[in-house]
Order: sequence, then structure tokens, then C-alpha cells
Amino acid sequence: MTSEHSSLLKSAMEKHISNKFGQSIPPPPYITPFGIKTVDALLGGGIQSSAPISISSTPETGKTTMCLQFAASFQRQYEDCMVVNINVEEASGGDHNVYHVNTTLEDAYHQSIVDRISNFGIDVNRFINKPVELNIKEVFDLMGDLVTIKRNIQNAQQKEWKMLIIWDSIAYYLGAFISNNN
Repeated sequence: MTSEHSSLLKSAMEKHISNKFGQSIPPPPYITPFGIKTVDALLGGGIQSSAPISISSTPETGKTTMCLQFAASFQRQYEDCMVVNINVEEASGGDHNVYHVNTTLEDAYHQSIVDRISNFGIDVNRFINKPVELNIKEVFDLMGDLVTIKRNIQNAQQKEWKMLIIWDSIAYYLGAFISNNN
């Protein structure tokens, strides 16, 4: 590719990125302690903002519990914050706002989330647990929408808000994707 062609391609791509995402400059990163000394030491003090973190393990090993524990720590660290748990594992199309004893596994899973929210002292006024069925593109679109909403409210209030987004769980979609494509 000639220098002229490279320059044209680079210019077109930069223009597209600027048009789609503006000239926003990301805020400086901040580190939020996890609240577990050993984990914080391994992470250099905690989890860095704007850095996607993946917690991976076999089923039923505490990944969701660990994320909810961090959500509680995040809320303790930042008064002006919102935690959004995009919960694809819980999504089943039923009513998750009411727990019916021994009705389904999804209801039992929901009650388990409710119990952990209470046990960790998560402020439900600054926490959203939303069971939704989304494909991968829709998850990223939703995250983009949430960031835009946060920025708009920050601008209107002239006040900074912190936001933690938990996607529980990517494994659910990878398993569904693999089984649907075999």
C-alpha cells in the first residue's frame, strides 16, 4: 500500500471514529480495592477502572459471589456510584421480582442473588440486577448506552458518577453459541 493510500485510509478511519465517538478524552484511571488483602496485592491495589476484568472458572465456584463482593466494596469506596449487574444467567423470561418457593431453578438462582446482595450490604438504591437475554452485540450496545446515560447525567448535574458494570456471564453465551453452531 502506498503512502498516499495509507494516508487516505487512516484519515477516513480517524474521521469515522471521531464522528461516531466524538473527541472525548477518557478520565484518568482510578483503582478500587477489592477488599481482600491478597487479591488487592495481586492486582496492584485493586481493580483499575476502564479495564475489562474477566473472572473465569468452572461452574459453581463463586464467580458471581466474588463480583457481588466487589460491588459492595465499590459502593463503600464511592458514594456517587451505580452498579449494574447484567445478569444473563438469571434471564429466563419469568417474573424475577417475586420469589416463588421451589418453582424453578431460575427462581432459586434469583433468591441466591438477593441473599448475597443482602449479606454483602449492597445498597439496592445504587444497584441494578437485571436479568436480560441479550446476544453479545446487544450486551456491548447496552454497555455503551449506560455509559452515555451516565455521561448525560454527569453533565446535567455537574457531578462525577462512578459506574461498575458486571456481565454475568459470558460463559453462558459462549456455551449457547457453541451448542447452536455444532
